[in-house]
This record gives sequence, structure tokens and C-alpha cells, in this order.
Amino acid sequence: MQLTLFFLFSLLSSSLAFSQKLIKEMEIKNFHWAGLHPSGELYIAADDAIKHFNPNGDLLNELKISLNEVNSLDGWHLTQFVLFHPSSRQIKTYNPQLEERSFFYIDSVFAMDPQKIAGSYDQKSFWIVDAADNSLKKVNAKIGEVTIDVPLAEIKSQDILFIREYQQFLFVVGAQQVYVYNGMGKKIKSIAKSPNQTIEFYGEEIFVLNEAEISLTDLFTNEKRKITIPVKFNSVLIAEDRLVGFSQNKVSIYNFKLPE
Repeated sequence: MQLTLFFLFSLLSSSLAFSQKLIKEMEIKNFHWAGLHPSGELYIAADDAIKHFNPNGDLLNELKISLNEVNSLDGWHLTQFVLFHPSSRQIKTYNPQLEERSFFYIDSVFAMDPQKIAGSYDQKSFWIVDAADNSLKKVNAKIGEVTIDVPLAEIKSQDILFIREYQQFLFVVGAQQVYVYNGMGKKIKSIAKSPNQTIEFYGEEIFVLNEAEISLTDLFTNEKRKITIPVKFNSVLIAEDRLVGFSQNKVSIYNFKLPE
């Protein structure tokens, strides 16, 4: 009985923390992608621009770009923002203020048909999905060398929604499965999901949003927990004291603290 009461109190507390303060709501059009830094700074790619906001939703920087020409956006790293332009086979990196820093041309010697990319935390390498041989490659752009080349045995390249390196794992995300690889390109596990569920990360946890329930799993201990939020969103992002919810043509920024 005490455990049940404690759980109910924790659930109620998390919901109340969520509902206490709506910081800002913004209208968005032609939404493509969003990323949230642990600091709470928000990046939104929509309406042919990438916009950088502070934790309160104030616009800091803006990069005008044709988003239809961009295949992959990787903006979760604290020190770089990565865009892939498949028509020119170029990966461009930007600093957090959206100023272009460098570019890397994916020569056919590295990948014949690059489809998806992800930046690496070493800031020297990129993960590349090569549709020509349905493989996963890691290319060190500094020395021009393919350091990892492994087949994607369980998913076709065209079925991959995105890839992302996080906590020294690489996540290959499809509609119904998330394939987890270690830093050496070895697949270590799979995580089932439904097509309408979104996958995001918080601290050392991966989480799935299912309507108004967030299910979190620790990447290292496999410990699981769930919280309920009182508003249904299509997707959410979580930082240390922010929750950003996305619904049709609208983004909502809340002051929020996940219960430990």
C-alpha cells in the first residue's frame, strides 16, 4: 500500500511539475526536425530555415536553407551541427551558432550511395549508411579512411528513418525496430517499437513516447521507468529542466523536471 501511494504521489508530482509553467508556444510550418541540447537550447528545422532558440524560446540564430535538399540533420552534439546534402554528397558542419565550420565530400571510395549520416563525438568521423551494399560505414574525415565497414543484415537502407550516435552507441532507427551498435560497429541488441512511436534520448536513457506516456530505459543497466504527462504530443524532447512538445503546427516549451 505504501509503495502504491508513493508511486501515485510521484506520478502526480511529475504531472504537476509539467503543468505548472508553460514558458512559450510557437507556431511552426513545414516541420522537418528538432533537437534539444541538455542545456535546453532548441533547434528547429522548418519552413526552409534552421532556427536556434534559447531555453525560453527566444530566437538566437537562424540559418536559411532549402530543407528539401537535406537528407540528414544531426544537431544533438554540444559543439557541432551536421547536415548532409545527398545531391552534392557533402556533409557540412556548423558551430552551435549555425555558422559553417567545415565540409566533407563523400567520395565513392568511402561510400557508393550514401543515404543517411550521423556525426561522431570524436568530431573527426561520420557514420554513413551506404545503400549500394546495404552497409554501415564509419569514415574518419581527418585522415580519409574507412575505419568500420559492416553489413546491415536486419534492415534495408531504404527502411532506415535516421541514425544517431549517443553515449558511444550507434542507433539505427527503423519503423518497428531500433538496432543498437557499439562503437566498433557490432550489433549488440534490438529494441522493438511501433511505427507511431518516437525515439529520443535523455541523459543515459532512451525513451519512447506513446500518446501521453513516456517509457524510459537506462542504456547501461536496462532499468525501466514510466511517467505520464497530461498533454498528448506527436513527439517530445527532454532536457535538464525543459520539456518541448510538438503537435501539429505548434511547439510548446515547458518548465519540467523528470522525477529521479
